[in-house]
Amino acid sequence: MLKRDALGIHGTLFYDNQHRRPHMPLSKREVDWDDGSVNQAQRDLFARHR
Repeated sequence: MLKRDALGIHGTLFYDNQHRRPHMPLSKREVDWDDGSVNQAQRDLFARHR
């Protein structure tokens, strides 16, 4: 299920993550994430919503 379709999820909040920033996706939209950073079920789901 996409976050935008779930009730009660308004986003993902990260604290003190500057050291991890290079590893975070440039886009915060989960459908824009690189295929190598998600599993096959997510790839199938996101392909339908791109």
